[in-house]
Amino acid sequence: MENISLTIEKKKRSNLKTGSRIFQCLYGFILILIGARIMNDEPLHLYGIAIILMGLISLAYGIIGKELLPTHNYLILDSNHLKIKNSSLRAQIIEMSAITYMKLTPDGFDVTFNDFAKSYDLSWLSAGEFQLLKSKLHQFGNQNNITIE
Repeated sequence: MENISLTIEKKKRSNLKTGSRIFQCLYGFILILIGARIMNDEPLHLYGIAIILMGLISLAYGIIGKELLPTHNYLILDSNHLKIKNSSLRAQIIEMSAITYMKLTPDGFDVTFNDFAKSYDLSWLSAGEFQLLKSKLHQFGNQNNITIE
């Protein structure tokens, strides 16, 4: 039996949606106006500077239009386990020997075990990476008599 192994790792900063970008720009502009108004009062001068800085940061965040933190996703396949980990979620480990049926779609992966079925989200994979995973899983299915669709 041939040892099957595959590792796919992705780190990506996604773009903000248009509505979120507009909101951040407007929010930053409004904060700058409020900060400029507060700076005119002598005892609140430092608060005005702080509000203007918050407005500038929000405005820059809206103009740049990228998420602050990147998402880190990875998938590790070996002959015994399939491990799927998304940024802040707990790793999902699939015991490959317990699988009876697999169905692969471009946005997910449906697995049937002896007593239950479960779906996994793989929408973060590119088309090439998905085809590579599909070929490895077909190879695994042929070795272990598992039906793969």
